[in-house]
Amino acid sequence: ISPASFFQVNIFQTKKLYDLAISYFENIKGKVILDAYSGTGTIGMLVAKEASFVYCVEENISATADAKRAANINNILNVEFITGKMEEKIYEVTTKNKKVDGIIFDPPRSGISENILIETAKC
Repeated sequence: ISPASFFQVNIFQTKKLYDLAISYFENIKGKVILDAYSGTGTIGMLVAKEASFVYCVEENISATADAKRAANINNILNVEFITGKMEEKIYEVTTKNKKVDGIIFDPPRSGISENILIETAKC
């Protein structure tokens, strides 16, 4: 993890948190998932074990670079990492014939903007 990236350092609690988040999906197998505000892509890559494809969107370029390295090291091929503000990239993910079956939100402290909630409600 590069210095400009954020990562939960309490691995024990992080695993519990991520397992709980993933448990909210009834069935991920074969689905397309959007990991909004993906950070270093940890949740997205965990979901990619069963999902058919995962889009990870993150504004922090260092975090996206770290995510790409981790996916490469772990041979995770069914994830696309998109660098940019979620408020702008949401349209890239939900258009161009891209189908999204489920969304993981792990927003920053500022929260989720209204346009993202409106756009994702269409998915």
